[in-house]
Amino acid sequence: MNPADQELLCRRILEQGLSVRDAEQSAQRMGQGQRGKTNKEPARAQKKAGVLEALEQRLVERLGTKVVIRGSEHKGRIEVSYYSMDDLERVLELIAGHD
Repeated sequence: MNPADQELLCRRILEQGLSVRDAEQSAQRMGQGQRGKTNKEPARAQKKAGVLEALEQRLVERLGTKVVIRGSEHKGRIEVSYYSMDDLERVLELIAGHD
């Protein structure tokens, strides 16, 4: 991959928050000569609604860990990250309301 393609991919990763898998797929498409955005770009590349961003940030602050809201204002899922069993137990206690 040439330096210009590497820079473009880096910019996409940062702007769109691509996962490692999505970045690898984008790199592969670039290697095949597909430099423009395609319909295969991940849904998370689309701008998240402001209300969802605000709710996501509130969850991050409340739980003290990475939280990602995926979906729309009508339906979706919440992903809460943990980094050890102790961390998972801490997050569960916060969710359950046992501060």
